Amino acid sequence: MHGSVTAKKLRFGFIGCGGIANEKHLTAMAVQPEAELAAFCDLSRERA
Repeated sequence: MHGSVTAKKLRFGFIGCGGIANEKHLTAMAVQPEAELAAFCDLSRERA
């Protein structure tokens, strides 16, 4: 049986938007086609 396959999105969020989140986690998730940034927060408004 042939048909279209619908990929589900992996929605994720960050608690803390410092260096590790920006340099490691976000860059790794950006290349994943099923990944979707859903939310983020940080104590520092400039980082969030």
